[in-house]
Amino acid sequence: MMDKEEDIVRQAVALLRLQKHDIVNVLQVVMGYLQLNKKDEALKYILDANINFRRIGTIMTIVYPRVVLQILSSSHEVFRLGIPVTLESKSDLKILTCEEVPLAAMLKKAWQTCTMAQLKLPSDNRWLEFTIDESGSFIFIAPNLAEYIDPADFMEIETLVGPLNFEVLMKGEKLIIRNNTL
Repeated sequence: MMDKEEDIVRQAVALLRLQKHDIVNVLQVVMGYLQLNKKDEALKYILDANINFRRIGTIMTIVYPRVVLQILSSSHEVFRLGIPVTLESKSDLKILTCEEVPLAAMLKKAWQTCTMAQLKLPSDNRWLEFTIDESGSFIFIAPNLAEYIDPADFMEIETLVGPLNFEVLMKGEKLIIRNNTL
């Protein structure tokens, strides 16, 4: 197996371990609520976890495995840094005509850029939402994003999206990487 392929397999296994850990944590919290006879809290926790797992499931429908891996790896890194993160994909990205590896690299840079911007805020003001819309555009939403994104990082994202037929827009709290192929 080539080094890049081995790296992808290692990343995938690491993600599976993290997801297993997340599921075990949810079960432990629910069990704690039930042991304390707090059935309403247990039910609410299960419902919230179900919503979160379903959103992650929407990312798993993406047809580009490296992109799935990049999104899930990046979101776990953001979460590990104590930044609440939500994910949702409304497209499986079959409509895209670009190469998978550069697309994953562009997303990695966008995630890093948005994460660095959030780390400039007080910890209680940090959060990040990531959505892929029906058109195959990528949308990052976070507080004060436009104010805290480094201009050099923004320019690097612009450089990465050009060959992929995307464009980058900053609109208040949104970093939009818009699919121009439609």
